[in-house]
Amino acid sequence: MAISVSQVEAAVVKYDIDLRYVGTTFRDVLIYVNNPAGDVFVIDQMGLEGNPFGITGMHSGLTYGQTVKFTAEVHYADDPNDMIGQFDNGTRAYGCYLANASCNHITYGQQRENNFGLYYDDSIAFDGSLEVGGTISHSFWRPWKDEQYAWGRFWTEWETAEFEVISVNEPQPAPVPLPATAALLPLGLAALAAIRKRRKAA
Repeated sequence: MAISVSQVEAAVVKYDIDLRYVGTTFRDVLIYVNNPAGDVFVIDQMGLEGNPFGITGMHSGLTYGQTVKFTAEVHYADDPNDMIGQFDNGTRAYGCYLANASCNHITYGQQRENNFGLYYDDSIAFDGSLEVGGTISHSFWRPWKDEQYAWGRFWTEWETAEFEVISVNEPQPAPVPLPATAALLPLGLAALAAIRKRRKAA
């Protein structure tokens, strides 16, 4: 099993995952069009890519199939069920990014064998698989997200961007600096060689 984690401490995990963007979906959509008829469209599910209304989303800057990264150092709570506040079990993330979206603000996390979940409040989720071929999702829930466009208004309750896991990487440890005297090592070896040659000649 290949998982992209590097255990630093019991509850600290580093992620380095290569992903392929596979699209964004809006759920529970309501569209009101500014026209004489006042057309209203109620749609259970609608894709961001190719939608006829020009609606934008969290990852509008990405193109379908584009490769991106998920990187993070997550300090998981020892007991994920031990809550220290509403939607807060003490989990914290540093250097946490999925594509260009930051997940440094998460307050609740669950570490599992083959998948993970990172959450903020009950409105933002970064979760999914830790195996190649699986999916990581970035979901945003805001009751009736309301956006106004020239043609009318757009509401949605859920927006979810999905990314296929294409490779998992073990983060490389930082190089250990050599002491300043290490630069003198070749000179010392050369001196030893010269001494050995003189001893053989004698």
